[in-house]
Amino acid sequence: MKDSPKLKSLPIDVYDRLPIRLSEMCKSVPGSDTTKDMFLLGALGVLSGLMPSVRFKHGSEWYSTHLYVVVAALPGTGKGVLRTASLLFEKTDERIRSQSAAAIAQWEKDQVSASEISNIPNIPNIPNIPNIPRPPDLSLSVGANTTAPALESRLALHPEGLIMFSTEVDTLGRSNSSREHGNFTDLLRKAYHHEPHIIERKGDGTKRIPAPRLALVMSGTKAQFPSLLNNNTEDGTLSRFLYLQVDDLPSYRSQRPTASSDAFREMADNYSDILSKSHQILEQRTNPLYVSASKSGWDYIDLYCKRAFDAEREHREGALIAVVNRASLNAFRIATILTLLRLTDSGKDLSSIKTVEISADDMETALQISFTCADHLKSIAGTMSRSLAGGPQSLSAFDGPVLTKEQDRFQASLPEGDFSTKDMFELARIQGVSQSKIYRWIEKFPLVTNVDHGLWHKKQGREYQEYQEY
Repeated sequence: MKDSPKLKSLPIDVYDRLPIRLSEMCKSVPGSDTTKDMFLLGALGVLSGLMPSVRFKHGSEWYSTHLYVVVAALPGTGKGVLRTASLLFEKTDERIRSQSAAAIAQWEKDQVSASEISNIPNIPNIPNIPNIPRPPDLSLSVGANTTAPALESRLALHPEGLIMFSTEVDTLGRSNSSREHGNFTDLLRKAYHHEPHIIERKGDGTKRIPAPRLALVMSGTKAQFPSLLNNNTEDGTLSRFLYLQVDDLPSYRSQRPTASSDAFREMADNYSDILSKSHQILEQRTNPLYVSASKSGWDYIDLYCKRAFDAEREHREGALIAVVNRASLNAFRIATILTLLRLTDSGKDLSSIKTVEISADDMETALQISFTCADHLKSIAGTMSRSLAGGPQSLSAFDGPVLTKEQDRFQASLPEGDFSTKDMFELARIQGVSQSKIYRWIEKFPLVTNVDHGLWHKKQGREYQEYQEY
């Protein structure tokens, strides 16, 4: 049996296409490029839980941005950088807990006042004092050492979702496998797709969580993640994760405080303030903010995902097709997050925007991130079951960047087979496109290659038809 191919890091050009604040933070991460990858995945997981009232349609269902993220690496390889990623939701969590505490304090004050009034004799016309229940303790975060009933209760109180963050993935694994805590793998699977969850317990009657939502960010070692799934590759929870495995060996890292490390922490604190304000605006919306992809964006998603799907089905008879299918949903979630971050960076009023379209760059970036993680996830599945080892990497299906509508139309207008630069410029003139634009565009066209000076070739036949039919 052939060994699995070496796992690839996130493509370096991903960082140049990120929204400005997130890009600057990633470029300021101290340590190696893999440390930067770990921070970005953790940050995306956290950010996915900070976008209430944001919806997009994937298939026939409406989804929110919530992601499941696990970063696996050996101790001493820099995964502590995820603690800085957790700071991004700290100010939002503080605000929610502070507002909740104030509501409870006011309720207690009102209860004391009502009790004092009711105990005063001979006062006519005392109004009826309503029996108002105590406000719940609210918090955006939920611990990984939770129990099944506790997680259900918290999700019921937070219809726009929670964030579960832990630097030890085995904490959740122990909670999930504990008889005392109750197995909640089924709830994780449902929350990923926002499927209704029914709770039936003796004495409590029947309760329903219409659409549970959870953002999950964990880190640990390569050996700990399979235990979360009880080493069962057929557990549907596996394919729901964005999984990043870093195989760097431990190395000494000086912990001496520096100006750059202080600046990185300060950037996280400042960004946390900005995100808390945008979260508050979004949660106060009366209607969702809808995010969609253009036709050319969907064309590209379908082309790319179908190639990855076909390669997976042919090699492993479809055993890990669910990983490829859900990589598409994860990509759309990431693209939606990037779209909202750009709106925030530009100072747009999130309270009034009704719809927004994902850009070509954000869709390309999201696909690259999601399918890199899909390859890592398939690799760890291969260690859990030898029958799943090896196989094609999903990233091999990536056939160039996604095109804008204008670029897509121009590529389609080029003749199949060989053509000259002069021919290309004449088409550009007819369509009102400058030559400088064409030189920038031509490098992005997945169907066009430069075969000689002044000579180009556009793919034809089956591969071309495959591209066009979507």
